Amino acid sequence: MSVPAPTVTPPVPGVTLPTLDPTLPTGGVGTPPLPGPGLPGGNPTGGTGPTTGDGGAAGAPGSGADGVTGGADAGSQALTPAQERRERLAARSTPMVAGTAAARDLLDDESSPQLLAASQDFLAADQAIAEIARQKQLMAELKQRATEMAYDYRAIEYDAITARAASDTLHERYDEVLAQWVSGAREAYVTGQPASDDGVASGVTAALARLSDGGARADMRLGSLIVRREQVRSDFELVAARYNATKRAMEDVKERLAVLNALRANALQAVYAAKGSDVALKQARTVESGQLGAQINEASAALAREGSTVQGTGDFAKPLGGQITSPFGMRMHPILRYVKLHTGLDLAGGSTILAPDDGRVILTVSSTAYGNFTVIDHGIIDGKRVTTAYAHQASFLVREGQEVAKGDQIGVVGSTGYSTGPHLHFEVREDGAVVDRWHG
Repeated sequence: MSVPAPTVTPPVPGVTLPTLDPTLPTGGVGTPPLPGPGLPGGNPTGGTGPTTGDGGAAGAPGSGADGVTGGADAGSQALTPAQERRERLAARSTPMVAGTAAARDLLDDESSPQLLAASQDFLAADQAIAEIARQKQLMAELKQRATEMAYDYRAIEYDAITARAASDTLHERYDEVLAQWVSGAREAYVTGQPASDDGVASGVTAALARLSDGGARADMRLGSLIVRREQVRSDFELVAARYNATKRAMEDVKERLAVLNALRANALQAVYAAKGSDVALKQARTVESGQLGAQINEASAALAREGSTVQGTGDFAKPLGGQITSPFGMRMHPILRYVKLHTGLDLAGGSTILAPDDGRVILTVSSTAYGNFTVIDHGIIDGKRVTTAYAHQASFLVREGQEVAKGDQIGVVGSTGYSTGPHLHFEVREDGAVVDRWHG
């Protein structure tokens, strides 16, 4: 009487590791060199370098005005042809700013239209290159996972073979002991002599029980290993299918990268060409901001003399329901590498502007840089006369001298003045000077 052992299914033919196409370029590390202007950070190519500061002079050919030298660095050795080829391949597959915080500063709604358009084209190409780099990384990760699963499959298969051998041995031994016991019992029946004493019978019974229990446990382990092995194979096939699908989608990657690299290089040239227009716009905005500051101080002082100041709480609510697209502070263009102060918060996604606190409207003017521009006086807070300002509005909903309460509608979001897209530029000023004071 034999307990049947489960069979071990042999490994399925055709379950093989996927392989990467060796002709695909591999991603490099760092910023790739591009033809044309030298990139800050060490672009080894020559050309006219970027300028620094506001209105700086363009760099001479072969040297960037920001200190980046063109050509080979002094004291460095020339690259071998193989190294040059690797760098070219890296340039085609390495994003510059996509996926980093710098990408946000690249798209500034208050840039000159020329610079914004060129920056958008640059980022679009860079993001497409970044997606290709992500797909290549995914392929590498999938291949690694498939390799690990294949090793697991083989290890489980080895364990399953060992478990089956142990099961077979226990079942065979059980059958042998049982057959001997039955044979002895039959002989005793024929001869009329007892087959063994009670102690022997008890020992045989215990041995059979141990063999039966061991065989059952070996069968359970074998069954568990088979289930695990089949799950690993199933997971492997899913990973391999995903890898192969990604690989098929990347078949023309060399051609796509060549096109994207050319688009990115052309956009980079346009970014450098547009810098002058953005610097001029920044300078005009700075001058106008100072003039408005003087007007704000004068209007606030007039309120105080008349006793018409409406005292706010200083606890500002958000003036627009949208999200903050650009905070107060210094911005650095990640390509041009020059810095400018963003004097307020940019908010987008809403339509109606609300008063953030109680106050009195002291200015509703049409400014060249700020467009339709409203200023509200909130009185003295922490020893400073605090005002808030709202730029680029499509239309005013309040007039000068009007008292407003927190939450009142004061204007409509627009894109007037130096703005390339609808948004609210919201400023807080203390004694006429812009500050970073946001409590909403």
